[in-house]
Amino acid sequence: MLALLTAVLLAPQTPPADSLAGPLLCFTTNTLPAQPAETVVHLQPLRSSDPARVLWRNRGNAAVLARLDRSRILLASYGDPYALLVVDADGTHRVLADGCPHEFVAVHGDQVLHLGDPRPAADDAFLFATPWTGKGERQRLDTERFDRIATVVGNLAIGITKHERQVRVISLTSGKGRSVLEVPAGSRGLTVALSPSGNRLAVGSVGRDGKGELRVLDRSEEHTSELQSPCNLVCRLLLEKK
Repeated sequence: MLALLTAVLLAPQTPPADSLAGPLLCFTTNTLPAQPAETVVHLQPLRSSDPARVLWRNRGNAAVLARLDRSRILLASYGDPYALLVVDADGTHRVLADGCPHEFVAVHGDQVLHLGDPRPAADDAFLFATPWTGKGERQRLDTERFDRIATVVGNLAIGITKHERQVRVISLTSGKGRSVLEVPAGSRGLTVALSPSGNRLAVGSVGRDGKGELRVLDRSEEHTSELQSPCNLVCRLLLEKK
């Protein structure tokens, strides 16, 4: 079975000798129904007649997340290892973050943003910035554990904490975060959207009574309005008034 995963991004201008130069198509195949099942990652140059070549193979499922530079890609391995991996052009790999292949957030410069291992034994669902170059240690951002990171804009990340109790804004430069909204106990279905200018934040939720609530936060005040729909709340991007 063939599955197209991602089209890679443009890369820096000076490649190493064993680079993955030029635009590439990256796709996976698997060996099902053969056992044990394997996932194979292939690379196809788009500006060359060269055939696709195998970059990486392993037991279990995997997904290509991002192209890091001309010689490395970021991979989520859901088998063994169960981790985020940096795979080099020669097929070798190293573990970037163990126990959290589902927790990738974004590539931010020379760092990968991700949540830690959320499994109960680890309980490490903090936001981390880990250098994908291999130089330096991972940095924990903020002091709270997160359910998910809703968006990353510039040097800011907006996250929803565990049990959907807070919406927090985290600086990716200082590593500090602050709560911008505490959600009443029993609320669920938090959805967050940022306006195009970044000046307003919309937070939608469903309360204990099943009513939807939309809070619009800006620099000066908070506006709260109840929505008619009791469920399936959709929080849309706010358009700036001209």
